[in-house]
Amino acid sequence: MSFEANANYSILSELSLAFKTRMKRITNVREVKSSNEYPESFSGQEAITLLQEILIDKGIPEGFCVLVANALMNSTPPLFEPIRQNYKSLITNEVYNSSDQFYTFDEDLSENDLPIGVFTLLTKCYVDGCLPGQGGCYAPRCPNRPDVFDKDIMSCSELGRRSSVKSTASLDDTRTMPPTAAWAQRVPKEVLESTPKRERERQEAINEMIYSEEVYLRDLQTLNEVFIQPLWRSNVIPEKKRGAFIKRVFSNIETLTELSSTLSKKLLDIQRKYDGKCVPGIGDILVDEFKYYSDPYTTYTPNVPLAEYYVNQEKSMNPEFARFMSESEKDDRMRRLAFRHFLMSPVTRMQRYPLLLHAIIKKTDEGNIDRKYLVNCKEVIHNIAMRSDMQTAYTKQRVEILKINDMISTKPGESHDLELTEPNRRLYYRGDLKRRGQGIEVTEKSDIHAFVFDHRFVMTKQQRKGNNGDDFRLWKTPIELQLLFVLGGNDYQGSMSSIPNGGSTSLTLQHLGQRDGLYQFFCNSLEEKQQWIRAIEEAKAALKRKRQGDYDVFELRTIDDSFRYYGSGGPQARISCTVPFVSRSGEQKIVIGTDSGVYIKAEGNSSSVRRVLALENVTQAAVMERHHILLVLADKVLRAYSIDALDSPSKSQTPDRSYEVGQGISFFQVGMWNNRSLCVVKNRKGFLALEPVCDMRDPKSERLFTPRSKLLGRASVPAWFSTYTPFYVGAEATNVHFLKSRLSIVVESQGFEVIDLDNLVVGGRNIPDQSDPQFGFVQRNRESLKPLVMYRIADKFLLCYNRFAFYVNNRNGSLVARGSDKQDPWLCKWHGTPDNIVYHHPYILAVNQQFIEVRSVETGELIEIIKGSNLRVTYYSGGGEAPVIHCCMAHPQRPDTQLLFQLCLSNVPNNRSNSSRRPGY
Repeated sequence: MSFEANANYSILSELSLAFKTRMKRITNVREVKSSNEYPESFSGQEAITLLQEILIDKGIPEGFCVLVANALMNSTPPLFEPIRQNYKSLITNEVYNSSDQFYTFDEDLSENDLPIGVFTLLTKCYVDGCLPGQGGCYAPRCPNRPDVFDKDIMSCSELGRRSSVKSTASLDDTRTMPPTAAWAQRVPKEVLESTPKRERERQEAINEMIYSEEVYLRDLQTLNEVFIQPLWRSNVIPEKKRGAFIKRVFSNIETLTELSSTLSKKLLDIQRKYDGKCVPGIGDILVDEFKYYSDPYTTYTPNVPLAEYYVNQEKSMNPEFARFMSESEKDDRMRRLAFRHFLMSPVTRMQRYPLLLHAIIKKTDEGNIDRKYLVNCKEVIHNIAMRSDMQTAYTKQRVEILKINDMISTKPGESHDLELTEPNRRLYYRGDLKRRGQGIEVTEKSDIHAFVFDHRFVMTKQQRKGNNGDDFRLWKTPIELQLLFVLGGNDYQGSMSSIPNGGSTSLTLQHLGQRDGLYQFFCNSLEEKQQWIRAIEEAKAALKRKRQGDYDVFELRTIDDSFRYYGSGGPQARISCTVPFVSRSGEQKIVIGTDSGVYIKAEGNSSSVRRVLALENVTQAAVMERHHILLVLADKVLRAYSIDALDSPSKSQTPDRSYEVGQGISFFQVGMWNNRSLCVVKNRKGFLALEPVCDMRDPKSERLFTPRSKLLGRASVPAWFSTYTPFYVGAEATNVHFLKSRLSIVVESQGFEVIDLDNLVVGGRNIPDQSDPQFGFVQRNRESLKPLVMYRIADKFLLCYNRFAFYVNNRNGSLVARGSDKQDPWLCKWHGTPDNIVYHHPYILAVNQQFIEVRSVETGELIEIIKGSNLRVTYYSGGGEAPVIHCCMAHPQRPDTQLLFQLCLSNVPNNRSNSSRRPGY
């Protein structure tokens, strides 16, 4: 090669380039035991041999090449460095001409980062024409003269040979270095010669355990002296977060230092006790100490990936800290090793213990008591390592998620808390999803990179390739897992499935909620699609177990599935309302109001449905149980019926058996108020509170069906109700609810007004107080906000709107702040836009046409999603701890049919029947 032919190897950069080039050729075609971790590693023996080949023209001996190798390793920057298992070279900073000592090139340096300087003993003669092998010239220091060569090169060669094999025992006198790694050099010659080979190897293995423990302890002490203590004393990290940062990075390093110090002292003590002799054993010492290692090491080891992440993150944000780390790594105590080497020392030590123990066990006889101790120790270390590995795998994924969080940005003006910094966050799957298949075009061409976390499905677009990897920008609003459904998968029993498209397979995802949408992606293969579906289903199942256990919070108990939207085979009518009642014979029955009449059926008997009233557009129905009166609102006309008369097929169902309560009725509500059974109706003039004057099961009630004769020949029907009191609310009201001793009027423009029927002069109490600034969030959303219902829960009122719900104090009406920082005004924000909200302790249920949100009434946390189509509440009795909730939706398997069901809290698993399992949506 032209370069090497003209190279001047006295110049370190040229010698380094030749060495590095040739050595990489060697490492590419052979492997040594350190090649897995250090692909470009080589032994000291290989290094010396290669230098001899490079300097062959100069006839440089082996010993001198050792000096050259040390110059290359100790230059700035160093050409190569010892691997971290090379304890002898790490401590002495010397290259050893040995096949057991390994070195590697610094992978952080570029190809142009080479040592700079001149090795004067290798320089050429300055006299023109004086070349090696010609006997030299007149110059007194001519390197080609044999006398000069012998004096300069050969004498140094002897020094290099001695240094290459010298023991570190001489350093032990300073008491700053550990004892020698070679037991043979520490005992008298006669002891060495009289000791059998197997025992000599055992002593060397014991000595290696003692020696390496001292090296490990010094690494821990260096970490403390060079990094931890200076960080405490300096202002590199702001004081308010300094302690937390040091704890997060260095964890329980003090405990590990104490453990190692104790073990090292005991090992050195027994070594000194048997100085110059064979150490009988160290197993008993190791057993005593290793029993304390489990918790400390399973705490530190899994934290290391997080520690590295926190350090790198701080370096990227804090230039002062970055400078501190760079300067600290130049400290002589670091032995030119990176910070990571010392941070990882406990991890590598735990990995090295089994190897050291195995080496001793292998040379220890079966009958030796020390062998039993050592085998026990190896098992202890193995168990610790297993626990550490399991926890480290979790930590590594957490670090991956933290890095993902750092890489994801939002569009300008948007803000989304992905909650990826939560400690227990998990990533199930990530990958690219195509937005187009063959022959299909979309507006946005780029593919989507999606993440399936344990709480959300996140869709992003790759932005650029930066120094830290890919950067991503949110493409669409992150989807709560409970709102994510795979169409054509287990989530949906419909007809939408994957369609092969030019070799790709479609994957359609549905996002329920206010931002409801369908996303159609394409996967390269069916296997890839199954990976996505499997990850989503696993993540959803895990989230369900976490929030509600192995069972659904609510069961859907079928009441009826015979009503059809269209077709034949059952009543063709849309169900609008239901109400349960007990017949005269004690049978549980249900009134079903529809747009084509009123029906009655017996619970549990699907064939008992029969129409009892031919009314159109029934919107409400209610039963006043004490009086056995059925109230039906149809076309804004409210009528009352005897429920027993309607329920009996033998009784006449002619119109004169009813009583018209009023016309122009918008809505009505029945309930108990101060032990009175009232019916409150809303008409054009305002509200009217009515009280029944009869019980339809009382024989005297028969007179109510007999018209009274009047003068002028006109007849009138006796009244079924008396007016308790009329009242007026000065705003548009949309509903009314009974509290214990008051009424809550839902006022569209104000919220809720609480009135006392016995004290109407005082006026109502408006909740929330529109003039109170703490309710500004209500005023800011006034145009799109619709109040729905208010519930009394303990000493608070829960105010439910179509966008959110929040608590106010019962006594003074003040806002009850939520959240960990008490800054959130609301208990929760709904994912959908509910039409009805019902309370079933300890849950609040928001019902919209597509799904039901089940949330904790205490925390607002989303517990469960019940998916459906054309969902609606048909009946709700809000009294007591066990309210009755009826809902209706399109049947999951028969789209032309309606499924009427009752929502019930799940019972103990053993008591659950198959018939009450949730339909497959």
